[in-house]
Amino acid sequence: MMQILGQIRFEKAGSGEAVSIFDTAILDEWRIPFGYWFDQMVDWMDLNAGWVLDTIKWPFDFLLDNFVNSFLLTVSWFWVVLFTVVFGALFRTPRIGIQSGFALALCGLLGQAYWLDTMRTVGMVIVSVALCALIGIPLGVLCARQDGVWNVVRPVMDAMQVIHSFTYMVPFVFFFSIAGRANGSWTSTRTLDSGAPYARLASTTSSGTCLIPRLVKRTNGGRA
Repeated sequence: MMQILGQIRFEKAGSGEAVSIFDTAILDEWRIPFGYWFDQMVDWMDLNAGWVLDTIKWPFDFLLDNFVNSFLLTVSWFWVVLFTVVFGALFRTPRIGIQSGFALALCGLLGQAYWLDTMRTVGMVIVSVALCALIGIPLGVLCARQDGVWNVVRPVMDAMQVIHSFTYMVPFVFFFSIAGRANGSWTSTRTLDSGAPYARLASTTSSGTCLIPRLVKRTNGGRA
């Protein structure tokens, strides 16, 4: 049987060279164009479903512009560090508050540019967690009150928990490109902005997305 298969030859496209079925080069002649199909899907979504992408993107743009750019970046570093110390001491322990404030102060001592980048990163994390809670808590309450909804949602949540958080970054990178800095302002666009590209929005958003299953399950576990 192996000898018979070895005698089967295919003509290599563009060269006329015969290729055996056992030759690795034949994989180029019979490959499945998943990459091309996915590129076509992304292009179609960008052209025909732009309003869906804009709807998903709007909360992030709104919070990043109004909370991060217009508020967090304008607050003095001293008040941010002081708030961190007080917040950590009240909700955890004084030791946690002092350690958190000291770590944040070290970021500021590295320079103003580093401090601003730190505040942008912290702001993006806060935005992601807030949107995660906005989705996860109501969904968890609904699952706790309706067993039928929980039976449908639970398999999805289980599947989301076994997927690595970086996997959720892929659709954001493909459909929204990556976060960029243009004219000193942070935005998330489907086309790259001028200036150095950043992937922080995609990464923090993927981290927030992977937290939704845990939040839904904990809310449902409390039978809200």
